[in-house]
Amino acid sequence: MMGRLKKWSKELLVLAIILVIAFTVMDFWRKPQSLAPMLLEPLTLATGDEVSIAELSQKQPVLVYFWATWCGVCSITSPTVSDLAKSGVPVVT
Repeated sequence: MMGRLKKWSKELLVLAIILVIAFTVMDFWRKPQSLAPMLLEPLTLATGDEVSIAELSQKQPVLVYFWATWCGVCSITSPTVSDLAKSGVPVVT
């Protein structure tokens, strides 16, 4: 009985170590990265207004939404994005 308990506890310890290593590697791999240099410069919108994504994203994430009039998926997702913008989520489209 003790032999089995030692074997199982040893296997659980090895599994826990493997999981800790795997999660650490995944966290390092998926860590947030800084904005691309292009996004640090102010962008001019179709309305003529200038927007800085770097400034907008300092407090919370910003949704950058690319769409086209001919895009079928865009016609389905655009109302949801519009609702997000109306609810206060910063959206640059």
